[in-house]
Amino acid sequence: MNKTALKKIIRQGESETVEFKSSFDIAAIETLVAFANVGGGVVLVGVADSGKIVGVQRAKPPRRPPRKMKTQDQILELLRENPRLTRSEIAQLLGKTSNTIKEHLATLKSENRLERIESDRDGYWKVK
Repeated sequence: MNKTALKKIIRQGESETVEFKSSFDIAAIETLVAFANVGGGVVLVGVADSGKIVGVQRAKPPRRPPRKMKTQDQILELLRENPRLTRSEIAQLLGKTSNTIKEHLATLKSENRLERIESDRDGYWKVK
C-alpha cells in the first residue's frame, strides 16, 4: 500500500472493515482476529480513532513487580513503566481478575494517586 492509498483510507475513517488502533495491544489483536473470522479488513496501528496519525513506539515488555508489594503499589509500578496498559493486561500480569483490578484502579483514582488521561480506548494512565 502506498502513502496516497493509506491517506485515503484514513480520510474515509473507520468502517465495518477498517479500524484504527493507536497501539498494538490486546484490542488490536482482537480486531485482527475478528476480521480474520469474517472475511478480512484493514487495521491501521498508530492511528487514533479521530484519524490522527500518532505513530507506534516500541514498548518494553512489562516486568512483574515483586509480590511483597501491595496490589495497588504493583499496579502503580506497572503503569509507571507502561502508562498505556489496559485493565485486562494489568490483571494478567498480576494474576488477578479484571474486576479486582477495576476496583483497585477506582480506589487509586479516588485517592488522587492515579488519573486517566483521554479516552479508555486511546488514553493512558498518569501516576501522581
